[in-house]
Amino acid sequence: MEEIYQKPLPLSAPEENYQWCPTIYLISGISANRLQLSVFRVNAQKVWSVSLKSEIICQCWRQDGKIIAVSLKDGSIRLYDGNMGTLMYVIESANHEGESTASFLSWPNVKQIKSQSSEDSELTLQEKLEKFLDFNLAKGLPKLTPLNNTDTVFMNKSLQDEDKYLTQDNTLNYLLTNYSNVISLSLLGFFQISSLVKFDPNDVILHHFESDDLSTLYFLYNRDGSTLLKQISLNFIKQRDIVNLGLSYSKINSLIEYVNQVLKQLHQETKPYLDFNHKLLDLLKEEIVSSKGDETGISLLYGLLLTGIMHPCLKTWITDYLGDKNIRRWIKLAVNCYEGNKKSLFSHLLPCLERIIVMLDELKGSTTPLTKQQLQKLLSGCTDILQKTYLFIWKINHEQRLFKYFIEWLDYVLLEYTTDDTPDIEIKTKEVTEFLTNHLTSSVMHSFLDDLTSLQDTIKIDMNTITASFVEELKGKTDSKDFPLSITLPSSTLYSTNDSQTYNNLKTIILPNTPDTLELISIDLITANVQHRHLSFPMPVISCMHYSENSTYILISDGQASEFLKLTSNDSSPIQLNRFSGDEFVPTSFKMTHKNEAGFLIDSNRKKYLFFKLK
Repeated sequence: MEEIYQKPLPLSAPEENYQWCPTIYLISGISANRLQLSVFRVNAQKVWSVSLKSEIICQCWRQDGKIIAVSLKDGSIRLYDGNMGTLMYVIESANHEGESTASFLSWPNVKQIKSQSSEDSELTLQEKLEKFLDFNLAKGLPKLTPLNNTDTVFMNKSLQDEDKYLTQDNTLNYLLTNYSNVISLSLLGFFQISSLVKFDPNDVILHHFESDDLSTLYFLYNRDGSTLLKQISLNFIKQRDIVNLGLSYSKINSLIEYVNQVLKQLHQETKPYLDFNHKLLDLLKEEIVSSKGDETGISLLYGLLLTGIMHPCLKTWITDYLGDKNIRRWIKLAVNCYEGNKKSLFSHLLPCLERIIVMLDELKGSTTPLTKQQLQKLLSGCTDILQKTYLFIWKINHEQRLFKYFIEWLDYVLLEYTTDDTPDIEIKTKEVTEFLTNHLTSSVMHSFLDDLTSLQDTIKIDMNTITASFVEELKGKTDSKDFPLSITLPSSTLYSTNDSQTYNNLKTIILPNTPDTLELISIDLITANVQHRHLSFPMPVISCMHYSENSTYILISDGQASEFLKLTSNDSSPIQLNRFSGDEFVPTSFKMTHKNEAGFLIDSNRKKYLFFKLK
């Protein structure tokens, strides 16, 4: 091996907190308190860093290096852009049974990423024609804009362009998660198949891996002292129409949640204005009660409008409680409410509803488990909300016009009774009467928002039910088999998949046995036959990695000295690549990437690392 240089370790954290990016020279690290994720270049220069409120359990790079996933103690999984550190998606806990924290994450470990050109070259003429004529109207719609004060959990699902991160080779888009021996599968956080595989609580998962096309999952595990290989066939994974259907369902669900957030925002924007209305009317009511009157505030205002006679209680309310200051505040709150509502409706709600309707309409021509009745019910519900929204906008404009005339009249009355000026304005008696009768105590915004929210809740329940049925249907397409293996492995848990490779349907795995021995296991994925090789070393094995079909790298150390070894399939014993001893640098861990056969060794005191390349 060739030593390139030694550098101070960017984070003083355990060795398992570091991971190589599979494609470029980047290192990701979790801080010692597990509340910060950082990415560095191999020269220790920081690229980006993000602080989190919940502890990080584990991390995993996607095999193309574009995305890094982290599991948090709060049960969520966050996906970050590998280059920029931008939060892309947040996957809520996919587990509904027991523990909520994902104990391991795994992007499929594929050998090669297909390019768009290579994929196109494999298509038949008919498939190319169908692809050319496949117009996606939803993608042509204007993009939705972010809402204020909302969480990114649904925002990223609703607003992000998934095509930016979905690769043509679907195997790179799936993320495996384990929640307390319950395995789930997620398509970039959009489409989730929770509880795909369930192990017994006492089973110990030793290793997991998958075929290159992700159509088959494998789990090596211990049960009651026996070692078994579980094979799960995902018969739906290669069917692009099913994958796209799952994405469509998840996208519609996230857009429905976007509608829900818009309605919540509308309620928040409306509340200050409506609360101020009630506050002023309550003050008038208290004044009437204190004078032992039996009139209502509306009747006094209505009497003043028609007769011009000012009731003493009303005069006290207008001059002492209302005044010019509160009239100006009332106007400001009303403008913010009416204009803010209209802006949210035009900028957020209407575009989102149109997008949902287009996506539902496109499902008419797809192979979908949705019945015509279910699809029509959803379309009718969304169309109903759309129609009511346009009516709502008209009602808001009408109420805003009536409020304008009402406040002009109140301002006229206030000036008449507090100054010598008599404004020369025309009082719109009919409009003021309508506002007093129908809008002052019961704004259209309150009733319409409640109506829209009720419709939205119904649509959300219907769509969630359909999605859940679709997921159950996919689970029904999976086959599961257990193969007892003729070996006994230690009951130690090993979740990493990056240190195992598949060659010609032969999967090679390294598992620790005793401190100074390893078990090199090769499993034929077709016959489930096992080849077993026992390796012994003069010092404890502290790190190992099956790097290629013919090479395995091993680091052994007794604390005072370390040896970095290479074992090939033709060698009876490993070859020493380097020996470290003394006080300066004694590595106790190493990480490697398949790019240019490079890696780094971490010092025992976790203060520096050595970057190397294999000759």
